[in-house]
This record gives sequence, structure tokens and C-alpha cells, in this order.
Amino acid sequence: MNASDATDLPHLAEVFDLLRKGRHVCEEDHRIYFALRQRFEDFRHLFDALGFELVRHERKFFYFRGTGELGTGASQMVVFFLVLIEALGDDGRDVHAAIFDEEHRVADLPHLRQERHRRLCAEVGIHGEDELDTQLQRMERYGFAEVNGDSFRFRAPVWRFVELCYEAADALDEASDQEGA
Repeated sequence: MNASDATDLPHLAEVFDLLRKGRHVCEEDHRIYFALRQRFEDFRHLFDALGFELVRHERKFFYFRGTGELGTGASQMVVFFLVLIEALGDDGRDVHAAIFDEEHRVADLPHLRQERHRRLCAEVGIHGEDELDTQLQRMERYGFAEVNGDSFRFRAPVWRFVELCYEAADALDEASDQEGA
């Protein structure tokens, strides 16, 4: 790709700005998503030349690998999500359906109800409802959730957290298998 080809990329400045800030772009981001989908290879080559790795996830979203300003917020989002998954499972709910098909009310979040969950949250700096709101705002900023007043729903990029949960469960299973051997 030459320099003139780069100027022909649709919404280039906005695409780069969002991805550089850690945003995960999915179908709900309409024109930005469709620009990336239609010209993925061109965007990928340009961003690669600039030192960024553009990832096209199999679940239909895009992000830059290893960039953004997540920092300690990443561990808070992971714990937020892990607690939610654990609580959904403990309630006997279909976790996948609850994550991807339901809208959640902020008031119903399980994070501060049980001692175990409060302790996990406190370890990463989530001590109260204000910090839960901060996590939801952060998840919205990075494209993982859409917040609407006192409720929210997850977007396709939350698959990154689901995959982390699967990997953690696999690691725990493997560790317990090795202990039993």
C-alpha cells in the first residue's frame, strides 16, 4: 500500500483514533465497522507499518492487539466479568444466553452481595457501586458494553472476556488433573 492508498481509506482518522484508544469495533459501530470489514487488508497493512497490529476476531469485531490505555482498568474489567459469570452460573442460568441475549440492570449486579465477590472486587479496587459504575463506563468506552441509564448489555467484543474465562477454567482443570496424577 502506498501513501495515496492510505488517504483513500474510509474514516481513517476516526478508525485509528478509536482503535488506538483501545476501542473494540463491532457491527454496532456501523460505518467504522463496515469500513474495517470492507478494507481490512489495507487497514492492516497501514497499521502494521505504523507499529500496530489490527486483529479481526472471528466473532466479528476489530481491535489493536496490546495497545490502548487499559492498564489497571483491564484487571478490574476482568474481575468484574468473572464475578458476573460465576454468579450467573451459581444461579443456574445459561451463562452464554445471559451474557449475549439479555439486558442487565445495574442494581441487580452480584458484585457486592456475597463476601467472596466483595473480596475479589476489593483486590482490584472495586469497593462500591461508584466503582461498578466506573467499570461499566470503561467497558462502554472500550466497546465491550452499551450502557443505557440504569441498565446495560454486552456487545460482541465481550467475547475476549469469555475466552479468558474459558482459558482460566482450562488452566484450573489442568492443574487439578496434575495434582491428582
